[in-house]
Amino acid sequence: PDRDDAQWGQPVLTFRSLLTGETRRVKTTLSRIYGRQHWSPDASRVFARGEDANRRAGVFVVNVTTGEARTVFLSDTTASSRAVPWNLGWTPNGKEVIYRRYDPDSTVRTVAADVVTGTTRVLASWPHARPQDIVGEMSPDGRFLAQVVPTEDRQGTALRVSDLAGNSGR
Repeated sequence: PDRDDAQWGQPVLTFRSLLTGETRRVKTTLSRIYGRQHWSPDASRVFARGEDANRRAGVFVVNVTTGEARTVFLSDTTASSRAVPWNLGWTPNGKEVIYRRYDPDSTVRTVAADVVTGTTRVLASWPHARPQDIVGEMSPDGRFLAQVVPTEDRQGTALRVSDLAGNSGR
């Protein structure tokens, strides 16, 4: 997707060819798309944050040809102030997407969801977290997660790198 074209919050994905400069827009079945989108390994889909037709925030897999969006996880932000889930990326084989969610028990969970069956598995849980703790970036190989976290004394911030299960923090 083309980040230079100001489509933030719109239900449209804009693609620009690096070879020709040609631009193509695809209207999606979502009511809004925001944040960063992640290409699937086969470049047929993107993993995006946004809102469905009922204005429920979540993470979705969108077909880049048709614009059809498949729900991965919804967080009903119309009924609560829970944080919007954070899309991290795809597994290298393209069979699962990884996202983080903030649950009512104040736990951040890193979840893998099968894009065909919808089956999910929790990779890591972080109890006593804050809503902003869901933000992070996955490494290109899908093995590590980087995030900015408060220091132990809560006087500053530090870069934390861990595996997707939350181990090996450094």
